[in-house]
Amino acid sequence: MAERLELPDQDLLALATGRTIVAFGERYAVGLNDELELIATGPRPAAEVSDEALAARGAPPDGLVGLVVGLQPAASLSGAAGDHHILAATPDGDLIILRVFAASGPVLTDAEFEQRRLAVEAMFR
Repeated sequence: MAERLELPDQDLLALATGRTIVAFGERYAVGLNDELELIATGPRPAAEVSDEALAARGAPPDGLVGLVVGLQPAASLSGAAGDHHILAATPDGDLIILRVFAASGPVLTDAEFEQRRLAVEAMFR
């Protein structure tokens, strides 16, 4: 379906460092098992980002690829905003669970990723 996913700088940096495994996108913009080139689009307004994400500095790296391993309507996410993502509030659209790869390999080990994926999936109502 989709070939690329454009994300604000803070979102991409959080994925690149393993801080989060989720991104948000328009409903039905990507499909399960899509392999996506992850593209930075510039900074997100500070009011939309959690305090922790605001403290993170650095430019997101180029060359990241994300494999879509889960999709859910973002509205079905329960729990406090910021538990598993960097935004101050949960947006509309889809929550996209991504396995992220850099040129050197996966950002998280298999065990780390699986633990995070299970924690995120447990947050759905």
